[in-house]
Amino acid sequence: MTIQVTLAATSLATDIVHLTLTDSGSNVVTATTQAATAGAGTVTFAALSTAGLVDGAVTATAWVTTNTSDSSAVTTTGVRR
Repeated sequence: MTIQVTLAATSLATDIVHLTLTDSGSNVVTATTQAATAGAGTVTFAALSTAGLVDGAVTATAWVTTNTSDSSAVTTTGVRR
């Protein structure tokens, strides 16, 4: 599975993008963090192993942490396994 996260124009190259996938059975897959882009851009989480998730709806939660430990979250529901 591949998921793309779109970043705001205010993102910094020092920001870190996080991603988790959660299924209806509360099983969680945590992706390896990715470096953000400087300015607007897209970060791609590729080859995510979803073998531990049950079939059906999956919630993808992505958030960015800054070098000051601030974070912001965006959740998208409706990803299908």
